[in-house]
Amino acid sequence: MGTLSKIKDLYLGGMKSMKLGKTLWKIIGIKLVVIFVVFKLFFFPDVMDKVFETDSQKAEHVFHVLTANAGGNVTKGEINHQNTYLRR
Repeated sequence: MGTLSKIKDLYLGGMKSMKLGKTLWKIIGIKLVVIFVVFKLFFFPDVMDKVFETDSQKAEHVFHVLTANAGGNVTKGEINHQNTYLRR
């Protein structure tokens, strides 16, 4: 534990004395939050909420998709059926 407390004290002491570094870390933090919010809103839409009404329907669909590929013998018709099922 002595080593961990020394490392913690080193970083805390360094952060207390720097002003520019604190500002830069705040800017980096704000940028990361904005990036993740934008990614969530525009690149990862919640398709499951649009397609299914209840959590049990979502779970059933995920189970079906995962187990359909488990055998390794997935036909093109099954894949098209899954895609059509999602577009509803």
